[in-house]
Amino acid sequence: MRLWLEGPAALSLLEVEVALAPGEVRRLFSLGELWESPLEAQARFLPVQEALAQLPPGAYRLVGEAWEGERLWSRHVLELTYLEPLLPPGVAW
Repeated sequence: MRLWLEGPAALSLLEVEVALAPGEVRRLFSLGELWESPLEAQARFLPVQEALAQLPPGAYRLVGEAWEGERLWSRHVLELTYLEPLLPPGVAW
């Protein structure tokens, strides 16, 4: 499974190999659950968080693909616009 951003800058977000049994369904990633996860689980996404903070504003596409060997099994694309942050980096609310 691969997840990445395309746009003014490209960024690989996630690439994992997963073994599923026939008929098995599994959620591999949820942004909503990330903030509720234990700190050690959140820590593995720190490099991605730091890279996201450096992205220039603009129109992006969030692309996710699932492959089975050489065959593309599923592909989803979400169009989004990344805006300038309201506060400068490092400023707390």
